[in-house]
Amino acid sequence: MRNGQRNFIVKAIACGSLGLLSACAGGGGDDSSTFRVTAVNLVDGSIWRINRPIKVTFNQPVDFASVTLNSFNVRQAGGGPAAGEFYTEDGGRTIVFQPLCPTRDDLSDAGLRAGTNPLNNDLPYGYELNLIGVDKNSALPVRSKSGIALALSQTRTFTTPVSTNPLNLYLDTKVGPPIANVERTDLAADNEVNVLARFNPTYIEVGGTGGTKHYFKSNGTTLTIDPPLDAPLNRLADLGSQVALIVGINQAVDPSSLNVNSNRLRWEFTGDANAANPTWTPLITAVQLESNCSIVGTDSSGDVVAVPGARLRLTPTGVLPPSADLRAVIAAEFSDIVGETNPVEQAGFAEVPTEAFPVNPPVLVDEYFEEFDTSAYNDPNAAFAEPQASWGSGKLGAKFSFTGTGGPGGNFDWYIDAGEVVIFNTANSTINGFQVTFAPGTDNITSAIPTGNQTVVGGVVDVRNFYVENGGTLKVEGPNPFTLMASGRVVIRGRVDVSGTSNQGVNTLNVTNIPEPGSPGQAGGGKGGTASQLTTASTPRGGNGFGAFNVPDAGGFGGHTGWSNLAAEANRRGGGGGGGVLGPNEFVNFGTTGLWDQRRIGYDAEPGFDNAAASNSAITGAGPARGGNVAPSPFSDPNPLNNFFGNRYVFASNTVIVGELSRPWAGSGGGAGGDASRVPSGSFPGPWNPAGDEKGSGGAGGGGSVQIMSLGPIVFGVNGQIVARGGIGGGGENTIFLNRVGGGSGGGSGGHVVLQSSANIDFRAKVGVNFNNVNDNTFAIDCRGGQGGAGTDDLGGGIQSVTGQRETLPLQDACPAGYPTTGANACRGLVNGAGGDGGPGIVQLHTALGLVGTSAQNNVDIILPTTVGVTLAELCAPPPLSRDNIVGSPTTKMIPTFGKLSRARSAWIPLGEGGFNGDGNPYRDIEFQFGGIDPVTGYVNTNVNTQQVPLTGNALLTGSVDASDVLTPFIVSPPNANAGRQIVFNASSLLGTDDEALLHTPTLLRRYVVFIDTGTATGRFEVASASFNAGNNRLTLTVDADGPSMASLDEQGATVGLYRAFFRVSSSGALDSVPDQGIQITLEATSADPATGLPSTGGVVGPTSNVNTLNFASNGNLRFVRFNVTFDIAPDPNFPLSATSPIPSLEFLRLPFSYQ
Repeated sequence: MRNGQRNFIVKAIACGSLGLLSACAGGGGDDSSTFRVTAVNLVDGSIWRINRPIKVTFNQPVDFASVTLNSFNVRQAGGGPAAGEFYTEDGGRTIVFQPLCPTRDDLSDAGLRAGTNPLNNDLPYGYELNLIGVDKNSALPVRSKSGIALALSQTRTFTTPVSTNPLNLYLDTKVGPPIANVERTDLAADNEVNVLARFNPTYIEVGGTGGTKHYFKSNGTTLTIDPPLDAPLNRLADLGSQVALIVGINQAVDPSSLNVNSNRLRWEFTGDANAANPTWTPLITAVQLESNCSIVGTDSSGDVVAVPGARLRLTPTGVLPPSADLRAVIAAEFSDIVGETNPVEQAGFAEVPTEAFPVNPPVLVDEYFEEFDTSAYNDPNAAFAEPQASWGSGKLGAKFSFTGTGGPGGNFDWYIDAGEVVIFNTANSTINGFQVTFAPGTDNITSAIPTGNQTVVGGVVDVRNFYVENGGTLKVEGPNPFTLMASGRVVIRGRVDVSGTSNQGVNTLNVTNIPEPGSPGQAGGGKGGTASQLTTASTPRGGNGFGAFNVPDAGGFGGHTGWSNLAAEANRRGGGGGGGVLGPNEFVNFGTTGLWDQRRIGYDAEPGFDNAAASNSAITGAGPARGGNVAPSPFSDPNPLNNFFGNRYVFASNTVIVGELSRPWAGSGGGAGGDASRVPSGSFPGPWNPAGDEKGSGGAGGGGSVQIMSLGPIVFGVNGQIVARGGIGGGGENTIFLNRVGGGSGGGSGGHVVLQSSANIDFRAKVGVNFNNVNDNTFAIDCRGGQGGAGTDDLGGGIQSVTGQRETLPLQDACPAGYPTTGANACRGLVNGAGGDGGPGIVQLHTALGLVGTSAQNNVDIILPTTVGVTLAELCAPPPLSRDNIVGSPTTKMIPTFGKLSRARSAWIPLGEGGFNGDGNPYRDIEFQFGGIDPVTGYVNTNVNTQQVPLTGNALLTGSVDASDVLTPFIVSPPNANAGRQIVFNASSLLGTDDEALLHTPTLLRRYVVFIDTGTATGRFEVASASFNAGNNRLTLTVDADGPSMASLDEQGATVGLYRAFFRVSSSGALDSVPDQGIQITLEATSADPATGLPSTGGVVGPTSNVNTLNFASNGNLRFVRFNVTFDIAPDPNFPLSATSPIPSLEFLRLPFSYQ
């Protein structure tokens, strides 16, 4: 199978066989004293189709062992080697490189890439052929068979087509439609048909890739299969009965999924192919293109040769119909690599009967057995309001992504007292620990005893409780995001500040040669752009801000430098820098249309403001001097509904939207303001004068990244705040007082705050912002952008104060044209050279239910104040995602990454056609088996007191253990190598019952339970393998070698039983143990859609925890089944969720079914 980029060498002699990739031809004169290239079919500079072989002919036969990637390679210009295979023609004189042909829908595994290269300015993909000789001083040149090294190296360059048209992409190696290769016994062996069929045949594979192969042959009239075969029934539980059809095609095929699918290549069945007008019914078929363009094989002389073609694998899914006839069909639409098709569908090249329905016993038994090693049957489209359970690595377990431990000792509390200001650097900090005591039933602390400290590297803090007292402040700085994991509760009565740093503006005169640096972001926020960067010449524009995590040029754009031949400052003032961007702008009153909200600064990102009076721009020529654009959004796809981190559940459509961010993000920095340049005569740049230009201001920093994950509640006090605002921009250089001739800088965008709690997020103590009071900014969470820097005459933006840079009132803020200058949503309008405001960040609240309401309402876990009219918009700026998910009218919710509940659902499992009972007859009923759960609730049966899972049902086989190893049952004893690991039963009691099928297919017994009771001790052992001897009716079971030995128990007087096992549970590795109501399992079944054969969405039976619900009369139309699992880590309210709660999981699950 060629599914990845790779290079490999195939030694091939393509002579003597008709129909190989290229016919043999004579070479030139043979000069034995030199070794040189005589022809290359690749012209330098040509456009080369991606499947076309590259052929190099030499004057002597080549030593194929010398053809390596060191001596003969095709590689992307400036990149790695192209994938493909080598072989020889012309008696070894010609080396052929066949680029690997695509088998994937997106052509990503092609040896040569087509289209334009995004890493090379979107130019066509360029390649070079290199043949290395001794003139390159290579120790490993291409050599002739006589040992002479290639004298002169050769190089050719080429490009591939910039096209998606197959006629331009590919070379058509064979004219005509694709045809299956079937050996013709009435034609000569060297006929092209038979050469292709010999090396790329069509056959049935039984028992997997290492099983038997049965080849189709035709004499032109009759189709046969060699060796003869009645196809086994492809039971899921029996590898030996599983079948696949391998179809060899005479040429390369179109690899797209529009072509390689079960509509164009499929199995079909009928009850009697010899009937006058048989009815053929499609089987659900998985189709895989295994190889394309060339097929490698060995000829009769032992040489490896290559023939053109493709190889496809058609695998039926589910049980095959018994006593039926199968055939393969190639639809007329199935096309070769350049689009040629057959005029009608092709059939009759692969036909085989199936085995009869079992007779003794008359039951067809199979099972779906899932060990969770891969996620192949995990339904990727399952939509849950809870986290998806973890499926893979040998188990299906509850999802619990919380990795906190409670800090050192599990009881490390971080307490910040009133009046205390703690500076925490996310690169490296040491924090002081306490043990706090809460008054019962409250969040009030009665004592806080110092205990020690912990050093935190990288910004991830692990504590039990986190408490900031009213008047206390945690100031987060540094380059990394701030992550807090609390295994207890989080109480914020003071202030947690992760805002970007404001820029103080330009406070110097006449030092144009010293750049104005941008201010840093904090906790991952981007830095502001640097103004006046050039130190020996005038700077044409301010520097761009940085994106989150300081990605260059991902912040607000710098303003243009204004210049003029006139002396007036207004004619040369620079443009303002653009604001940073993270979240979307907010409409006024948080509506869905209209103007952006100007009631508070930082709800919309704004470009820097032009200097409309500028004579010229250093970038665009004639004035105005343009302000910089806002930062690019960190969200790259066009879908605005996934602009977040994590997953969001939509109630109405029962769907999950996956956020575009792979981790919590941060704000971007603002762009720098443009300089002001006086050019006495001529044009920009004028003569350099270090004291000549007035500098723009450096940009402000972006707000930080905060994620708080708490197993307990997250509680805000009346003055509690998390602030992740963008920094405030600065004003440019002055000439007289505060006239701001240099451009103001852009404000940083707000940051990203993600709160996750498995209990609740409690805003009850907050009052809520009064938007009619412009001075009220007492949000619980504030992620607004920072104001841009002031422009002309220190107006329209952030200004200096004795406490540092501060914002103006919203009414005095510069804003784009079209806004009122009076009223509720008023602003100042255009201010020449002012910086643009940074845009809002993002607020996400993740709880189990995501329901917003007051404490008086049931099931609310995002709790509002009781004040009438207060919503999340008055508590969080901007309002959080899923803000309107209220009781009685759910809309969307943010799914937490951890919590007590998680769920999984399997994909629909195809059962197949095992109930087929001949054309025109009703299908046999299907009977499902399942147990070990409560048939009403679906919870796994467990002992409430011990949490141990009991055995399921009655023993299939039982007896007293014979310690002498003579009578059954007995445990194999030394010196047998399987001593203590094997037990032998007499299985006569199963003969004549439906369970006799277990003996005929012993793999059905894997992971059943052998239970031994000595009277004083018990042992539970898992069956790893089984075998049945029909001569003496003995069933030998081998138990898991990784588990305990049966020899550890006293055999004398012990009893033993063999029990069914439909699943096995564990809790944090403790096998057969799970809390009561910790795991719930339900089942569903459905029929096939008659039009598509896919699972029908109508008439689904279930979900049900009672398997008999699926076993209704005349249920033979059921073709698919699936299971659902819900995990509850903390089902007992007396033991709430903690960092040490055991994690329940399933080790395997089986679902037996049978037809009678």
